[in-house]
Amino acid sequence: MYTTDRWKLQKQWQQKAAVSQNVKQQTFHGLPPETTYYFFVQAMTDLGFGPRSKVVSYTTPKGFVILYTQDLGGQDVHWQVESRLGQALRMAVIEGLEPDTAYNFKVQAHTSIGYGPESNTVLYKTPSAKDKIDLRPVEPPRNLRANILSSTSVVISWQDPGMARIYEEDREESICSATYTVRYRALDPEPSAFTQVTSPFPSLYLLDLEPLTRYEFSVKVHCQEKESPWSQPVANTTFAADFSQPPLIAEVHGRANSPDVAVLTWQPHLDSKIKEKKASHQLKVPEMLRVMIMSSSSAVVSWHDPSATRSMDKGGFERAGVPRTYTLRYRRINTRSPGHGGYKMIWPTFPSIFLLDLMPGSLYEFQVRVNRGFHHSEWSKVVVNRTLEAGETNLGNCSELSTLS
Repeated sequence: MYTTDRWKLQKQWQQKAAVSQNVKQQTFHGLPPETTYYFFVQAMTDLGFGPRSKVVSYTTPKGFVILYTQDLGGQDVHWQVESRLGQALRMAVIEGLEPDTAYNFKVQAHTSIGYGPESNTVLYKTPSAKDKIDLRPVEPPRNLRANILSSTSVVISWQDPGMARIYEEDREESICSATYTVRYRALDPEPSAFTQVTSPFPSLYLLDLEPLTRYEFSVKVHCQEKESPWSQPVANTTFAADFSQPPLIAEVHGRANSPDVAVLTWQPHLDSKIKEKKASHQLKVPEMLRVMIMSSSSAVVSWHDPSATRSMDKGGFERAGVPRTYTLRYRRINTRSPGHGGYKMIWPTFPSIFLLDLMPGSLYEFQVRVNRGFHHSEWSKVVVNRTLEAGETNLGNCSELSTLS
């Protein structure tokens, strides 16, 4: 029973009956704003009315109504209702929610002329009680670089500002497991549609580009359910098609009075620099070795293999069937006492790799060579770079510090 005049006779109060004895709550719709209502409850059985409850009052607000529920699947959805006063209100904090539970929310304005239309329904899942919530926005990647390796391949590398907070906060559980999306497109002769590729590391090796074409690249970070804006784009142009490219134009015609003869002619690609090469087991030394420091313990190492395009098809597979690998060696340089530590050796299959086992604030030297079968090239020139100090967030210097002979 309810009324706006508490002193009315009970029989003059409005009645809203529940159809089941198991119902323990009732929702009232269409009540005017800024009005005080009085309520009491009575049980009704075959024997008549039971004793009534004490009278409680409620004043409908002027402002907004927040409605939320855990379940939208049933026919009779019960929405929890909370009122918020203030016409200029744009935020409300809902407390007392269950951890690790999905809730649906919507908002409705409440003014002197009644309820406004409902907002769209939004879904939010509360975190587990063990989770720690990071409300900081995800920053876009910095220092994006596109290092062209051949007429069809490029290494994309970047820095994730969130990685620098691993040592700054001294608690690994506050750092999410980031993934990345790289998008790229050709700009010549007109911008094409973007192609998107995901990567679990802050570098990516692409093999499907077109020769002598300008490309645009950008990247963003995904951190749990949040993502960053796209980074500033960078552009670079692939090399011209080299001598490993197949002929571009082929023609065939017959020969007069020779029904069993076909004459095949062709012209090479106009951008190709086709030269006759003698077969040789000699492998060229990797070039353009770069070390990009990502944090106090990680770096992206990339290089250019000048002989790779001669033996690989456009998909990056060896035409001759002999697998090509690389050996990367690196060591920490001890600047306080004579001598250096021993080398760590790894064997990547692509000309870039993400290292995660470096020491903070340490100087390292790096070298790489090419392996194919029982043959290998000479070691590349040495590149030296220093990792960030633990907790350091200045990511501006990402190029190699020096190159040694």
